[in-house]
Amino acid sequence: MIIIIVAFIVEVLITYFIASFFSVRMIEVMFFTGIVFAGGTFYFSSSGGAISRLFASQASGQTGIILKRERFTYKLGPIFTASIIFFFYTPIENCCRQSYSNFVYRPYHKINR
Repeated sequence: MIIIIVAFIVEVLITYFIASFFSVRMIEVMFFTGIVFAGGTFYFSSSGGAISRLFASQASGQTGIILKRERFTYKLGPIFTASIIFFFYTPIENCCRQSYSNFVYRPYHKINR
């Protein structure tokens, strides 16, 4: 649980610095950084994918020795879980923010007098 919290805090800090660098709101950057964090974590925690097959094929071609193929496996660890939570937080927060602002700031009818 502590690893999830630390990973989430690191992702928030990186997103904050990116948003402040580009002078935009943090919520505008969170979706894209969430994709990058989740995709990068998935890529580096998996094994036996397309890149692994490419390197095995290159090694087989250079040495003439046929290597055993690895099966594709991935780990859903705490850092990946934090990245997915961070990724899905953005659309949920935007949806809630828009419905709240429509409810509070935009009346359904105006009384013209």
